[in-house]
Amino acid sequence: MTYKVFLHPDVHAFIQSLDEKSQRIVKNKLRTLREEPYKKGKKLAPTRFFRLRLTDNLRAIYEIVEKEEKVIVLVVDYRRNIYDDFRRLL
Repeated sequence: MTYKVFLHPDVHAFIQSLDEKSQRIVKNKLRTLREEPYKKGKKLAPTRFFRLRLTDNLRAIYEIVEKEEKVIVLVVDYRRNIYDDFRRLL
């Protein structure tokens, strides 16, 4: 099954703020969520969200909407900030 990957507008803006090499790495890593998003990331217990390591310093938090076959990337940020940003979404 192939999923569609959607980016939150803040995620899109964050990726655009990165240098070209980092943008390319992040985009390629996020594309991998199209196939088997459950296996690509790790579950953030006890929530319905997952995290994905993009680079040594960057992480993504995403949600899988199974019945619509889509992945929604909610946050991309530096490792030191990502969980604080995520808590604000909850």
